Amino acid sequence: MTILEQIKQAFADGPRSHVRYIGARSTCTSLDTTPAEHSSGSRLSSVVNLWRTVRRFVREFRQPIRRRALLIGIAYKERGDWALKGTHGDVDRVQKLLVGHYRFRPEDITVMKDSKDVEDHLWPTEQNIRRELANFTVNCGPRDRFFFLYAGHAEQKNERIKGSEEDGKDEYIIPYDAPDMNGTVCIEDNDLFRYLVKPLKPYCKLVV
Repeated sequence: MTILEQIKQAFADGPRSHVRYIGARSTCTSLDTTPAEHSSGSRLSSVVNLWRTVRRFVREFRQPIRRRALLIGIAYKERGDWALKGTHGDVDRVQKLLVGHYRFRPEDITVMKDSKDVEDHLWPTEQNIRRELANFTVNCGPRDRFFFLYAGHAEQKNERIKGSEEDGKDEYIIPYDAPDMNGTVCIEDNDLFRYLVKPLKPYCKLVV
């Protein structure tokens, strides 16, 4: 299955897709008016709290849905044996797909490539990638949609915190300016979770 087919399936099938799909869910105050368990004062308090919750969600759901994408493709052309073919093409094709079929606005898509036609601040160095990740899902609204693509080298290393990973390994992506593939300069899976998932509000959706 090609990368474009996987993306189409992700949008069509939701959580069952081969592309990782992450949804945030919310909790709502429940109301139990059984006289044996609640006094009149507590019932009134529950009603007030429930009404405030409903008002908040109605107000949030009236906000327009934003769509944002962060696409990273690293070819490592000047790194000898590291060189990869097709990573820039993957980014370009996915960008066209998001704009043409999924109503993403071009200005809401950030593209990072190690290419001469890309501005310096969007070259996929560790510092630049971390900056864009930090700004990606921050201040998101309810029901916002996010798409993240990384095409480049990735590796594993022994976990830094013993017992934190089921397989005993930390996964990480390798930026353009990494001196080696041993994780000296890298962005770990825990970092990606902190940047991409933690800031999500209820009902936001993220495709990775």
